[in-house]
Amino acid sequence: MNLSEKIAQLKGKDSYRDMSEKTGISHNYLRYLIKGIDPRSGKPIEPSADILRRLANAYSSKTSYSELMELAGYITSDELDNIHVDGEKGKGDFSDADLDKMLDNAMSFDGEPITDHDREIIRAYLKGKYSK
Repeated sequence: MNLSEKIAQLKGKDSYRDMSEKTGISHNYLRYLIKGIDPRSGKPIEPSADILRRLANAYSSKTSYSELMELAGYITSDELDNIHVDGEKGKGDFSDADLDKMLDNAMSFDGEPITDHDREIIRAYLKGKYSK
């Protein structure tokens, strides 16, 4: 299953507007997420971690943030085994190499490229939040 299929599964029989009310994501953007294509570029859509978090929070009985992050390609199942996300227990801490790989996959935020300074801030936050 890919991310678009998962989001369509979460939507179920809800209208896009109902899903929008649950998630706080515009109904048009939800439509693009389910189609899987960015209409402006014609390229596969790459939702931000914040969008995935909103979906996971709204449909917590049907999915998890880590599942959506994996389907979006931000993290692999091997990496999931090594971290703790919102009470989802992994096998332990993640290494600096794992963190570098995750940050390399997060190329932009809100459409803007992530600067080296931003990467270091994100790295420090993640190490503080998820390290034992």
